Amino acid sequence: MDSYLTTDDANPRAAAQSSRAQARPALRARPSVERADDAPRAEDGRVAGLARALGWLSIGVGLAEVVAPQGVARLIGIQANEENQRLLRGMGIREIASGLGILSRRRPTPWVWSRVAGDALDLALLGSAMRAENTQKGRVAVATAAVLGVTALDVYCATRRVGMVAPSR
Repeated sequence: MDSYLTTDDANPRAAAQSSRAQARPALRARPSVERADDAPRAEDGRVAGLARALGWLSIGVGLAEVVAPQGVARLIGIQANEENQRLLRGMGIREIASGLGILSRRRPTPWVWSRVAGDALDLALLGSAMRAENTQKGRVAVATAAVLGVTALDVYCATRRVGMVAPSR
């Protein structure tokens, strides 16, 4: 009579179990999609290390700008007048704040982006210094190249949505 029915069709419980069993491998075979916030990827350790290095770099540069603005001004080829020293001290405070933000957060991405914004400001000021008559153009050019290189690292790090991981023992 109903020869087209299988034993699973005749028994609804068996049919349900059979269909679930068939569905399980398909679910397991499906690749998992992980967001960067959910689980560390292979490169997370390297990017987190870069973020920490950038945080310490910010603190170091910031301290130099706050404590010795005259020396920093001479190093980058600008006049060490009062106006430039005040500007360098303000930039140093910004650098220190970014560095502390990066080092103190589990997910420091917004603080890494603050470095990118700071880099843009630094590049604008260095461009202005390059056009000024009373600067050492070679030193300003070297400082600009250095900031461009660090900006590339900052952008790379910020676009990876950094999550700090504990150092492995």
